[in-house]
Amino acid sequence: MKSNGMIINRRTFSLGLGAAALGAHMPEAFAQAASFPDRPVRVVFPYGAGGGPDTTLRLVSSRAEKILGGTIVVENRPGAGGTIGTGYVKLAAPDGYTLMQGSHSTHSTNPFLYKNLSYDPVADFEPITLLTVSRTFLIVPASLGVSSVKELLAYAKKKGGLTYASPGIGSGGHIGGAMLGKAFGVPATHVPYKGSGATRADVIAGRVDLIFNSVLPYMGEVETGAVKVLALAHDERFPGLPDVPTMAELGYPDIEIHNWFGLFAPAKTPGPILDKLNSSFTSAANMPEVKEIAYKQGFLVQTTSREEFSKFLKDQIVRMGKVVKEVGISL
Repeated sequence: MKSNGMIINRRTFSLGLGAAALGAHMPEAFAQAASFPDRPVRVVFPYGAGGGPDTTLRLVSSRAEKILGGTIVVENRPGAGGTIGTGYVKLAAPDGYTLMQGSHSTHSTNPFLYKNLSYDPVADFEPITLLTVSRTFLIVPASLGVSSVKELLAYAKKKGGLTYASPGIGSGGHIGGAMLGKAFGVPATHVPYKGSGATRADVIAGRVDLIFNSVLPYMGEVETGAVKVLALAHDERFPGLPDVPTMAELGYPDIEIHNWFGLFAPAKTPGPILDKLNSSFTSAANMPEVKEIAYKQGFLVQTTSREEFSKFLKDQIVRMGKVVKEVGISL
């Protein structure tokens, strides 16, 4: 299959996890896993620090290192819609010491946005586990003077368009803003940042009209009234904010954003090491206190086996290919 100049070969859509965990090197791989880790493990997040996904990753990692028996360091490498950090991990040694928190952007949307993507989202990585999914809200600054999606539509028509921030090219916020502009029938200008934390000041100050994002970074401003949460881009309401309607309830069922975050290793990382990482991170993420804190931040813990995550990724690549085509996003 070819999309925007990028070849996504049969391996991209394969559910197999590669031959690294099989074959003649299996005894050696088990020996490596037995002593793993004997030095710090880095988890690269290809966006800036301070946003909900970064905060949740650090929360899970701090628990996982106690289970794994070694230090885990979260490292931010933002830029170019997540492609810089993702490309860096692709080139890392496949020994389990350099991982990444990939996402809907890096692994299921970017292949359809970039003509010369530096990595293949499946062939160059080993899926370890899905970690979290998040609920995405339509948030506007109070200075915009609107209190509902209906009023936002009237504002957009009068202004002749909208500006919207996002954590980066290909992010759920990017897709959501484009979907909204199409649904409203107005031009929507995308303003990408290097992570959700970087968007906060400009959204609050009203330098952009809106953002589709986790509500976590804005909870203080929601309480003071500096920003307003107009809707949820999902098919059911979020229990933490039960009074916020869904876009589907408001007549926009197609504006549904599936933000997910999961753990990946470079291709050919030995299977026994991947299994050890899967066990440590899934156990950490499912600790009651971790799930509770993540939930308050707008994230739901949803861990998987390696095989389940591989199938999930395949499904998401197919889904986002259709969404990008329908919305008409191009770089």
